[in-house]
Amino acid sequence: MNSQPPVRGDLKTSLAGLLALLLILLAHSVEARNTGLHCNDINQDGMKRYQRIIDQAERRHGVNGALIAAVIQAESNFDSRARSRVGARGLMQLMPQTAQGLEIRDAYNPRQNVDGGTRYLKQQILRFGDVGKGLWAYNAGPHRVESNTLFEETRQYIPKVLFYYQCLKQREQQ
Repeated sequence: MNSQPPVRGDLKTSLAGLLALLLILLAHSVEARNTGLHCNDINQDGMKRYQRIIDQAERRHGVNGALIAAVIQAESNFDSRARSRVGARGLMQLMPQTAQGLEIRDAYNPRQNVDGGTRYLKQQILRFGDVGKGLWAYNAGPHRVESNTLFEETRQYIPKVLFYYQCLKQREQQ
């Protein structure tokens, strides 16, 4: 993993987008303290197991590997066989219709899942203009962002991912 911003490319960062992200980061630090999240919660064995796949997705799609790993940690705790109660599958917990739209044949295949999940995450970040809204869309669906519907699960999810992302970025700098 390198020290690039969360997403490279044609994403234009506006002052409003930066302010929104700062507010989300502030909320995530308060939320992390209130929920007992710890950097040690990150599944290091799982990260090591899938690091090469994460690095490949980072290079291919221009999404920071620490952000990809943070999403995987929050979604599946690096369990490639994870399946949610609503049917999301694999490391990045892709819903069947999302996986189909991304032309993923096997959502439990770590390489396909991380590549497709990273591609989808980047699409959402670019679509909505910042990482926080991109994570909101990734977790709840783009229609939820468009209708300004924020479920409690997503309200907890965004700070959790951003917390893990900051932990991973700090580890890179050590």
